[in-house]
Amino acid sequence: MCCHLLLCRRDDSAVCQSLLELYRRPNQWRLTVLFDWFTFAAQIINFLILMWLLKRFLYQPVLNAIDAREQHIADVLSQTEASQRQAAEQQALLLQKNAAFDNDKTAMFAQVKDQAAAQLKLQLDCAQQEVQSKRKQWLKTLREEQQALALSIHQRIRQAVMKLTRQVLTDLSDSDMEIQMVKVLTQRISAMTQEQRIQFTQISADKNHPLIVKCAFILSPEQQSEITQVLLTQLPNHSELTFMQDANLIGGIELLGNGSKISWNITDYLSELDLNIEHLLEHKFRSQE
Repeated sequence: MCCHLLLCRRDDSAVCQSLLELYRRPNQWRLTVLFDWFTFAAQIINFLILMWLLKRFLYQPVLNAIDAREQHIADVLSQTEASQRQAAEQQALLLQKNAAFDNDKTAMFAQVKDQAAAQLKLQLDCAQQEVQSKRKQWLKTLREEQQALALSIHQRIRQAVMKLTRQVLTDLSDSDMEIQMVKVLTQRISAMTQEQRIQFTQISADKNHPLIVKCAFILSPEQQSEITQVLLTQLPNHSELTFMQDANLIGGIELLGNGSKISWNITDYLSELDLNIEHLLEHKFRSQE
C-alpha cells in the first residue's frame, strides 16, 4: 500500500500511519475512500486524449479506408448497374431496331413482291391486249380483204349476169314485144292514181317541161297516136307530147314529166334484181362480221 501511495504521490507519514493502523485492526476500522478530483479529471482527460489519438491515428484511417472502400465498391456497383442498364437499354433498342428492321424488311419484300406481281400482270395484260388488238386488227383486215375480194367477185359476176341478161333480152326483142310494151304503158296510164294525175296535170301545164315518151325502139305513128289518145283521156289539157328513142331502155317504154314517171321496161326489173343482189351481199357480209 505504501508503494501505491508513493506512486500516487501521497507519502505523508501521518497518512501512512493512519492507514497502517487501520490495516492492522481490520475488525475495528472503517474504510474511508478519498476521492481525488484532480486524478479523476486527469484520467478522463487521458482517456479522451487516448480515444482521440486512437481515433485520429488508428480508427479514423481504418474507417476512412473502409468508407473509401465501401464508396469505391458502391461506385463500382453503381457503374456496373448503370452499365448493365445501358447495356439492357441498348440491347432492347437493338432488339427493337432488329424487330422493326425485320418488319420493314418483310413489308418491303411484300411490297416489292406485290409491285413486281402487279407490274408483271400489267405487262402481261398490256401484251395480251396488244396481241388481242393486233389479232382483231389482223382479222378485221383479213375479213375486209375477203369481203372486198368476195364483193369484187360478186360484182363482176353480177355485172356479167346483168350484161348477159341485157344482151339476151335485147336479142329477144321483136315486134310482138313492142306491141305488148305499148299496151302495158297505155294500161298503166289509164290506171294512174289521183296523185299521179295531179302531178302530170301540173307538169303538162308547164310548157318548159313537156311530157316525154321514151322507148327502146322507134314507135310507129299508130302507136304514138294510141298513146296520145289514152293520155288525153287522163290529161285533157296537156299541150304537147314528145316521143324519143332510148337504146338504154332494154325492152321498155316510159312516160316522163319533170321527175314523175310511168314506165315498164326490163331495165327496171334488172335494176331491182341488181339491187336485191347487192342487199343480199351486204347482209351476208354483215352477218360474217
